[in-house]
Amino acid sequence: MLIRFLSNSVFFPLQFVMTYRSVLMMSAVILNQILFMKTVMIMYRFGRNILNCDLLAYKAALLFCINPASIFMAAPYSEILFSYLIFSGMHMFERNFTISASILFGLSALARSNGLLYFGLILHKKCKDIIHLLKLLNPTARADNWSIPTAVWSMLWIILLPVIIYLMLCASPFFLYQYLAYKWFCTETPSDIHTLIFEYGMSQGYRLKAYNSTVWCSDSIPLPYSYIQKNHWNVGFMTYYQLKQIPNFLLAAPVTLLSVSAIICYIRENWKTVRTLDLIEYFEESKKTDEVEQDEGVFKNRKLLPYIAHLVFLTVFGWLFIHIQVLTRMLFSSSPVLYWFTAKVITKDTTNKLKFNKWDVLRNYKRNNIPVLDNSDRNILVDQILSSRLDFKSKLVFVYFLGYFVVGTFLFSNFLPWT
Repeated sequence: MLIRFLSNSVFFPLQFVMTYRSVLMMSAVILNQILFMKTVMIMYRFGRNILNCDLLAYKAALLFCINPASIFMAAPYSEILFSYLIFSGMHMFERNFTISASILFGLSALARSNGLLYFGLILHKKCKDIIHLLKLLNPTARADNWSIPTAVWSMLWIILLPVIIYLMLCASPFFLYQYLAYKWFCTETPSDIHTLIFEYGMSQGYRLKAYNSTVWCSDSIPLPYSYIQKNHWNVGFMTYYQLKQIPNFLLAAPVTLLSVSAIICYIRENWKTVRTLDLIEYFEESKKTDEVEQDEGVFKNRKLLPYIAHLVFLTVFGWLFIHIQVLTRMLFSSSPVLYWFTAKVITKDTTNKLKFNKWDVLRNYKRNNIPVLDNSDRNILVDQILSSRLDFKSKLVFVYFLGYFVVGTFLFSNFLPWT
C-alpha cells in the first residue's frame, strides 16, 4: 500500500519514462532506505534507555547497519518495515506509552506475523501489576483496610480492562487482514478482485472460488495464514529435517550460536531474575534500582528479561517449525538482544563507567577518557574492524557480520539462494 501510494504520487512523473513495475521497485527500495536509517536511530535511543550505556547502544546501532540479514532490509522485503515498527514499539513501551506501543506492535503484525508476540511485553508488565495488587491484600503488607471486593474490582478496571484493550490493538490488524483475505478469496468473484492480485494468484496456482475449491474457506476458523504456511510453504513441526537441507541448517548455525550465547550469558548474570520471572523482585525493597549499577556489566539488567524470553521462543520455534535458513533474517529483524550482546562481546569494558554524551558520538567531537574512542577520525566500529589488536571473539563477530553482508548481497542480487 505504501509503495503504491509513493509510486502514484511522489514518483508518478517517472511512469512516463519507466514501466509501472520499475517505478514500484524503485519506490520500495527508496522507502526501505529511509526506514533503515530511521530504524538505526530508534535502535540507538532504545538501547540507551535499556542498557544505560551510550557506547554499547551506539555500537549496537552500527552493527545493525552491517547485520548478516541486511540485504533483505535494503531489498523490497518487509523485514525493515517490521524492524522499524517493533523497535519503535519497544521504545514506546519502555517509555510507558503503552497504547502507542500496542498500535505499533499491531501494525508490525501486518508486515510479519510474529509481531503478535510482542504483546508478551505488555502481558508481563501487567502480571507484575497483578502481583503488586495481590500483595496489597496481605494484612501484614497493606497500609489501608482494602476489602477483597474492592481489590477485585480494582484488578478488573485498572489491570484487566487495559490488557483487553491492548490485546485488541495488537491483534486486530492481523485478524482484519485475515478477514479481508477471506472476503477476497472466499466470497467475491474474480471480477471483484484487483487484476494484479487475480493474475498473480492464478499464475501461482492459488485457489480462487470461481475456478477451484478453496479448502481453507470451509474450515471452522477460516484462516488463510495457517493454510498458506502449511500447504504452500510446507511449514510444520520438524518438516524441514531432511538430509538435503543440511546446508541450510549450517547457514543458520552462526545466528543460533549467537542467540544461545546471549541467552546463557543473561541467565548466568541474572539467575534470580530468571528464576522468579522478575515478578517477585519487582516488589522487593532493594538498594538497587532498575538502572544498571556502576560496578556491574550492562547485561546484568532486569529490563532485558522479556526480550531474552522472546529470543528464546523465536530460536526454538525457528529450529522446530520454520524453514531454517530464514532464521537469520527473522532473528536479526526481530530481536535487539543480538545487537546488544554482540556489542558487549566486541567491547572489553562494558560497565556503566563508559557512558558518554551522545553528541560526542554523533558529531565526532574529541572524546576523552574512553580508550576505544580516543583519536578516532572515523566511525568507531570501522576503527575497531581495522584495528590490529582485535581479540579472537571480536574477529569471529566481524567475520560473521561482514561475511554474510558481502556474500549475501552478491548471492541475493544474482537470484541465488540465500537466507
